[in-house]
Amino acid sequence: MKLFYPLYLASQSPRRKQILTDNGISFQTLDVLFDESFSSLWSPDKIVTHIAQKKWELAFSLIDQKLPLQKLILTADTMVFLDKNAIGKPKDWDEAFKILSLLSGKTHQVYTGFSLGGLDGSLVVNDYDCTSVTFKRLSTQQIENYIQLGSCFDKAGAYGIQDDEGRHFVANIEGSINNVIGLPIEKIKSILLTKGWAQS
Repeated sequence: MKLFYPLYLASQSPRRKQILTDNGISFQTLDVLFDESFSSLWSPDKIVTHIAQKKWELAFSLIDQKLPLQKLILTADTMVFLDKNAIGKPKDWDEAFKILSLLSGKTHQVYTGFSLGGLDGSLVVNDYDCTSVTFKRLSTQQIENYIQLGSCFDKAGAYGIQDDEGRHFVANIEGSINNVIGLPIEKIKSILLTKGWAQS
């Protein structure tokens, strides 16, 4: 995919970088620190789109004076929800064990909100994607073995579906697997083409 404008990914997520790279989309990264607080009364889609939009606004304000006017900025936020209750990244071993035990044998939703646009700051698309993931019933040993690998601590829901071990937890998936990994690239590519910001 050929972009007509420079794309800046305001994220240090190696998974989002890999998804863009795998889809032939060139980009540069920005490091944006943002308070990801939200109201527990909000719906899952509002939570992730709100955080993505605020990240975008911050990223745009940081680079607007330093870079050419015509540019694209992409931000995203991925969260796991079980019965509409947000499940974030585990802080320690005990929390990781609790999260994975909670997800065991159940269907949860993974929402990724994203903001894409730039140019003069007015053409911004705020959207989200949702994927349903059903876990197999996990044994205590399976959970403990996975936590020992250490990769669960930087992931919402305490698992990575792209991991060799993590994908074995999954019994069924409905929707985009890229969305679960961290970026609904199918929607993003469609927007880039529809808006005339890129060509395939």
